[in-house]
Amino acid sequence: MAVTALRLQSFNLVCKCLYLFGVCTMFASFPLFGGAVGTDIRTECTNDKIRLSHPQLADPIQEKSYKELIWTVDDPEKQGQDKQKLVYCNEYFKCHKYNITGRYQQRIETTAAVRGVLYIKQKKFNDKLTYTCRVIHKGNKPPCDHTITVSSSANCLSTTVGKSIDLSRPIHGKFSKNDMEDISWYRILQDGGKEKIAHCSPSRVLCTLINCTRSCPEYLTRLKTDGLSVILTKVTPNDRGLRFQCELHPIGIQRAPRVYIIRVRDVALPRPG
Repeated sequence: MAVTALRLQSFNLVCKCLYLFGVCTMFASFPLFGGAVGTDIRTECTNDKIRLSHPQLADPIQEKSYKELIWTVDDPEKQGQDKQKLVYCNEYFKCHKYNITGRYQQRIETTAAVRGVLYIKQKKFNDKLTYTCRVIHKGNKPPCDHTITVSSSANCLSTTVGKSIDLSRPIHGKFSKNDMEDISWYRILQDGGKEKIAHCSPSRVLCTLINCTRSCPEYLTRLKTDGLSVILTKVTPNDRGLRFQCELHPIGIQRAPRVYIIRVRDVALPRPG
């Protein structure tokens, strides 16, 4: 303990002596060069226009420390070996889109880049890609990365105002009643959490709605069941974007559930006449 304290005092004394030369300032700032990294995970529909942004971009703009940024895309299965540049924006937010090459031509489309916000479409169902926005600062401040993993695995449904929509449509024909223990339905909350809304018994061909106990949105009163189907009735424009999670639980404790994300994609107005 005494030796450690003595060494620390000696180091501090050396730092005080070298401070005039700026050496200790270099020591103090060295760990910052690692950069800050944030992550996000999203499940989207195929061919939907997806908005991607860096949540911390406003800070360097206000502090006038922003210099430039770049968006890249990467296949997480390639572990950084297949990264491609998508967009570069200079300090005046004039953005340049790079040509998409190789396998990414069949997988993504860059629709726009506005003030550092990237708009893309993923073309293949059940595809997973990672997008990284690196913000470069002026001076010695380290870059700040934000990574968003987008999975185009949502099962997206569309209907017309006033009609009903069978939320179970994506799972019809995907299982045998003899192989499933039960089916659980959840509504996905805005914060990414989930709340159970229905429980289905394949052997009895019956679904039971679960009463909501907190922060109950109006659309829950319009849910109905029919056999193993969960149906949203009297659809309104406000139902656009609703997300649900369906879990199929196979018989046997060693078997993992199969998870389906269902999203109400479009709610069209009825045609006149």
